[in-house]
Amino acid sequence: MRDAFQRFLEGLDRADAAALWTLADDDTHRFFDELAVETRNAVAEVDAHWPEAERVKARRAVAGDLVGPGTTGASLFAAFLDPRRLQAPQDPSARRIDRVEITGARALVVMKSGETLELVSDASGAWRTAIFLAPARELPWLTSLRENITTVAGNAAILSNSRDQHAPAPAAP
Repeated sequence: MRDAFQRFLEGLDRADAAALWTLADDDTHRFFDELAVETRNAVAEVDAHWPEAERVKARRAVAGDLVGPGTTGASLFAAFLDPRRLQAPQDPSARRIDRVEITGARALVVMKSGETLELVSDASGAWRTAIFLAPARELPWLTSLRENITTVAGNAAILSNSRDQHAPAPAAP
């Protein structure tokens, strides 16, 4: 657990998205993996059904400028991390563990400064953090992205059903 905490601080110090991804808990992985699938699917729908002149704008609305066919939850996590906000505390007392309180699969790491970091043990017994998930869910862009993905899915269904007819222009995501 102390090793996970140290790797967490080092990942923050280096703004190392790959290291921080390995320390993210299963719920965080699942969230970003699902978002990557939704985004890849939306981009594919745009590419398959949108008029050429509108594709760039529609792709951008569903984060298509960030994703490609190989986009994973890890790469999407890295793309949305703001390195300017990823800074480990510089106060030495916020970098030293005072105590660890373990309750089942949860551990609360209490620093000398009084700050805390919650860790959870995954199925393999590795300690991970959920610190990234709540802030990610609260980002305004996420609400817009999800709305745009829903709009694209609805428009793609309309466009694909009207291939033999004159298709109406899709609504802007």
